[in-house]
Amino acid sequence: GPTTAPAHSSPIPAPAPAIRPLVELHSAAFAWPGGLPVVQGLSLPVDEGDLLVIVGDTGAGKSTLLAGLAGALPPCAGTCLLQEGVRRAYVPQRPWLQHLSIQRNILFGMRFQEARYRATVQACALDADLRALAAGDATCAGEQGVQLSGGQQQRIALARAVYSDADVHLLDDVLSAVDAHTGAHLWQHVLCGALRTKTRILCTHQVQYLSRPEVTRIVVLRGEGPVIGTYQELVQQGVNFGSLQ
Repeated sequence: GPTTAPAHSSPIPAPAPAIRPLVELHSAAFAWPGGLPVVQGLSLPVDEGDLLVIVGDTGAGKSTLLAGLAGALPPCAGTCLLQEGVRRAYVPQRPWLQHLSIQRNILFGMRFQEARYRATVQACALDADLRALAAGDATCAGEQGVQLSGGQQQRIALARAVYSDADVHLLDDVLSAVDAHTGAHLWQHVLCGALRTKTRILCTHQVQYLSRPEVTRIVVLRGEGPVIGTYQELVQQGVNFGSLQ
C-alpha cells in the first residue's frame, strides 16, 4: 500500500513575504513653491489597505501633505517613496473637471463598463443628481464645472477616482462640500464600500469619523510637530480632537 511519509519530513513553510509599505515618508518636509515648509520631519509608512486620516487646524498643512503623498508636490527635504507599479488617484479640494460630459469626466479615458459605472455612481451618491439633469450624465460639466454645484463637482471627481481602480486613493476633504446625510453615505459606500480593499488617505475636518473602527491611523498636524497613532492612542496622549478648527 502507499506509504505515509513521516510527519517530521513535511516541508517547512516559507516565511511570509515582508509587507512593504505602498507609500513611505522618511523625515519628509513639504512646501508649496516659494513658501515655507508647513509639514516637517514626518516619517510614515502607508500599508496596503490602510485607511489613514489626516487632521489638523486650517493652515496646518493637510492639503500640502496630501499633495506630497499624491506625488503632485516633491518633498523639499527627506523622501517620499512609492512602491513600483502602485497607481494613485488624487481628488484635490478644488476638483478638476474637463469640458466634457459627466460620464466622460468619470471614465477619464477608461472603457465604459456598465455595472462598474452604475456601482460607482451609486456609491458617490450621484444618481439623484443625474436624474435631476435633463441630459443626465450626458450633461456637459461646463468650463471648469461651472454648471454644477461644488458638492456635485467633488462627487464627480470622487467617482473618477473610484472608477479608476487605482491602488492608493488620496482624498482631500471630500466630505466637506456635502450635507451630513450625503457625507455618511460617502463614508459607508465609498471609503468603507467601493474602496474598502484599497489604501485610502483622507484629509478631513469631520472629526466624527475619527473614532470609527475602519480608521487604521490618524495623523494630527500641529505647530509643535505631527503625531501619529490610533484614535485611542492619541486620546490617551491628550490630543483634543474637538478643538481642531
